Formats: sequence, C-alpha cells, structure tokens
Amino acid sequence: MHLYNKPFLRITGHHSLGLFSTLIPPLYLELNGERKTLFICLVNDFSENSLGVIWFSNGNGTMLDSYTYSIFKEEDGSFSTVAQMSIPSKEFESWNIVICSVAQNQNSRIWNTTSLQISEEQHMDDLCLHENQRVVEEQMLSTEILHNRTQELHLLAIRTLLFKFLMFNVLMTCCILYKR
Repeated sequence: MHLYNKPFLRITGHHSLGLFSTLIPPLYLELNGERKTLFICLVNDFSENSLGVIWFSNGNGTMLDSYTYSIFKEEDGSFSTVAQMSIPSKEFESWNIVICSVAQNQNSRIWNTTSLQISEEQHMDDLCLHENQRVVEEQMLSTEILHNRTQELHLLAIRTLLFKFLMFNVLMTCCILYKR
C-alpha cells in the first residue's frame, strides 16, 4: 500500500456555534492494484450528545457513504470525531470540490461545512507511483546502502591506523626500556 498527499488544494469553510470541522487534503493510496482517494474530516468542539450527522459531497448536494469513528473526549471536556470516505481515483477525477458537512443532530438546519476546491493541476498529476519510479526508489536505496558501507570502511581504516600507531608506541617503549 502506498500513500501520497497533494498539498495544493484551497480549503474554505464556515462553522456554526459549537462545531468546527476540518477537511484534510485527500490522500492517495494503491491497494491491490486499485487506486483510491481517501478523504478525512475531523470534527471538534461539540458536546457528547449533540453530533448527529457527518457527510461528504462532491459539491452537487448528494450524500456519499462515509465511515465515522468513535467519539473521543478531549482534555477540555469537548468531544471530537473523525469521518472518512474513500472513492476510486477515477471517480475523483471528475470532481471540482469536496465538502464535509456536519450538523448538531439529524433535524438541525444549522450545518457546519468545510470544502476543498480541487485545482486543475491536481487532476493532471499522476496520483500513484509508476514502475520506473519504483526502480528509482530502489536505486536510491542501493545508493544509501553503498554510502553506509563506505562509512563502515572509513571507520575500519581509521581503527587499523590507530591500532598500528598504538602497537608502534608499545614496541618503541619496550625497546627503550630494554636498552636501559
């Protein structure tokens, strides 16, 4: 599995009293040869029983399937949670915006929304590593191993020189003491 993060997205949003949501720029992963795009929405500052709905949209008002994790209690007594959604990367290519909407409860008319505007550059970039990029990574790894071996050889050479210097001093001291 490979994860990649593209940082050039514009984040916009507004929040209502008591809720604050953050939509993290999408992560790209390759799992069993299939490319996926992962969205994560973090919701903070709500009371334990007040959070009712978290949903994602691609800007057309539709509700997309997402998974919401357990509610976590913060040190200040407020609560937070994380919701995630993953979609095939090919489907994501047609999107221009991603929205995470949060409501106090199912019937609330007050929503907190956070959106990511997706740039044209992002749709043009390749999201996952190609085989030739993997070869480059392996070459970088072998270069790193070669560098480590070179450092080991330098250390061995220094130790050998120090040992010879020490033995020379011991022999010279013994010769001087023997002549006396």
